[in-house]
Amino acid sequence: MVKHLPGLRNFIKLSKRYSVIPVSTKIEVKHDPILALSSMRGPSFAFERDGTSIFGSADEALVFGRGPEHTPFEIISRQLREEIAPPSKTFSGGLVGYIGYDSARLMFDLEWKEPDPMGLPNSILLKVSKFYEVRRGALKAVYCARLDDEPARVYRNAVEELESMLRLPEPKDLRKPHLSKVSANVKRAEYMDMVDEAKVRISRGEISQAIISRRISCASVDPFATYLKLREINPCPYIFYLRTSDACVLGSSPENFLTLRGDYAESRPVASTRRRGTDHAEDKRLELELRKSRKERSEHAMLLEECVAEFKSVCSEVKVHERLRVKKFPFFQHLVSRISGRLKDKFNLVRATFPSATIAGVPKRKAMEVIDEIEPDARGPYAGSFGYLSNSGCLDMGIMVRSILVKGKMAYVPVGAGIVSQSSAEAEYQETFYKSRAQLLALGAGQEEMKWLAEI
Repeated sequence: MVKHLPGLRNFIKLSKRYSVIPVSTKIEVKHDPILALSSMRGPSFAFERDGTSIFGSADEALVFGRGPEHTPFEIISRQLREEIAPPSKTFSGGLVGYIGYDSARLMFDLEWKEPDPMGLPNSILLKVSKFYEVRRGALKAVYCARLDDEPARVYRNAVEELESMLRLPEPKDLRKPHLSKVSANVKRAEYMDMVDEAKVRISRGEISQAIISRRISCASVDPFATYLKLREINPCPYIFYLRTSDACVLGSSPENFLTLRGDYAESRPVASTRRRGTDHAEDKRLELELRKSRKERSEHAMLLEECVAEFKSVCSEVKVHERLRVKKFPFFQHLVSRISGRLKDKFNLVRATFPSATIAGVPKRKAMEVIDEIEPDARGPYAGSFGYLSNSGCLDMGIMVRSILVKGKMAYVPVGAGIVSQSSAEAEYQETFYKSRAQLLALGAGQEEMKWLAEI
């Protein structure tokens, strides 16, 4: 007999306090269940956080373009303040999707950057009431029952919905990615000039740091096959995939933007980079180089100070943990710190910290102005955040880096590097290439192709 949690008695008890209650059941599967996503219709998503995955199709896609009438923040504010589901450390239904970098323009009163050659939605939030969750290899189906009728009747309907989810769609055959039609919006020499321009702005005292990006483009291939390859070769704390009828974003990001649980808030700024070594000795040498570099440590410290100040503006009991700790990922090692605080208002913290200083610069608003003046076109969703806002009032979002953006017949790989007064234009260019490697490999690049891509 299939067991559902909570049982009817506990469900009725919870219905006296909450208006949405997740009901779940376990499912036995033989293959990786996330493969079923290839056959799901309508807007669909996957979000993997440190080994726990949620995936499924959405009830509705909320798509936000440009302009003051197109902002996701009113919906985000309402979602965070309602807390209509029981407390949970995991997703309880709600919204899954991304908030694009340009959403901050409305808060900072900045003009929209032109041109916008990718033409992707500024933000997409999927309304999700049923989904699958995989944790420690165990799969369960979850249906978020809304208490709009007599509780026992609502529960019976939830059980029926779960019964329909027990059989996952059969996975489709996927085409192996193959890289073709490669170009870049900024070539090597042009990017090095952009780095030098940022250093001029720093020397004038306009800013202390700015993250300057460029973008590699290629012909679009099957986005889901690309996502599967990326999660295989570059497992990071945040792995994400979102598809609508004409757009798709995916990525494998090392960086937490914000995590909210009850009145507890946390962020893990990632800044300062070395690639991984080809063997243990080189890897250790690069790690020590990163630890001891005055340039890298000061770069991280500047960004950390900005993030801490943002936390202090809306939180109490702000603490810094694990300051400038080296953390290793498949393609990179970074300096990482952890900030925590007690919340006064969840939405005010989102507004104060978005977009992360680690992907804009210091001071943030002025750095965004400098980025607009130096970068040739709009960033699109890149450098925003991807994750969920749960019916329980919690939030978990990573930063949209190490990402691939797909629109129509084109796929885009945006990459950036943090520029400070000590930056070497050549070294920062090389860093952007290293930051594109996992995505280009997932898009089908071979080892020979990677050699000339390093010089594009």
